[in-house]
Amino acid sequence: MKRRLGLCLSILFLSAAFGFGANNVLGNRQLRQSGGDNVKQGDFGIALKALYGMPSGLSANGLNSAIGANLTLADHNTLNFISLNLSLELAADYIVYTTRAGIGNSLTTLNPKLLLRYDVKIPDFPGLLYLEAGGGVSMETLNLLGVSYTNNDPLYQGGIGYETGLADNFNLQAVVSYVYVPESSITGATRDGAYLTLSLGINYEFSLGGGKKK
Repeated sequence: MKRRLGLCLSILFLSAAFGFGANNVLGNRQLRQSGGDNVKQGDFGIALKALYGMPSGLSANGLNSAIGANLTLADHNTLNFISLNLSLELAADYIVYTTRAGIGNSLTTLNPKLLLRYDVKIPDFPGLLYLEAGGGVSMETLNLLGVSYTNNDPLYQGGIGYETGLADNFNLQAVVSYVYVPESSITGATRDGAYLTLSLGINYEFSLGGGKKK
């Protein structure tokens, strides 16, 4: 059993203390163990999740909640020199919100982003908790009275997720995230964009090459 402290953890999460669990290597697949569940992790992961977006704050006054999709590609190798608990994630959300003002008006958002994930190891906990934080771009298209307006804004996101093993290399993931867009999401408005998102889906872990991961 190895316990390794990640340098980036102290920077991003203000030196919060988390327990590091056991890490076993089976062939080219790393096996993470947390409590009674074994959560398999390969060199890379690909997750497809259904997304439920709920505008919050002032955004809730102009937009309705909506259902969308999330695609996440995870790299579990790049940050190994810092900690096995850290991963890089390239993700994208796609969701179409209807507006509260008028029938047929909508706000379409495509949000590509880069996230840093930290796995939290809690002894005897059934599954795996993880934290993620990062940013990207919110690519927005507002359809208002038949006229389309486009807008690209910076995006920041933080969240907490839960993962548990299903079968073979498949894991179930559930994530709660807060998304903040520090400029107007709707053309002509002065408010920032704020959203609470819930996502649920399947993650598939795989490895490339035949060598053992150290």
